[in-house]
Amino acid sequence: MPSGGAIHAAGDPRAVLQAWVLAAEAARRAGRLEPARERYRKAQALAPQDASVMTGLAEIELADGKLD
Repeated sequence: MPSGGAIHAAGDPRAVLQAWVLAAEAARRAGRLEPARERYRKAQALAPQDASVMTGLAEIELADGKLD
């Protein structure tokens, strides 16, 4: 990942999506829910129907107590 946490869309869009998902998962595993949520949202902007993105966002909401 480039410095500052920026992921540039110059490459393969699937690779960019995967990079955002991996960054989100790493943040979630570290207990950093807000950065994880932001990274999943970036991935969601690239692929709104991606199952891993939707699942990740749901896991964040559950962990944050926003879903029952």
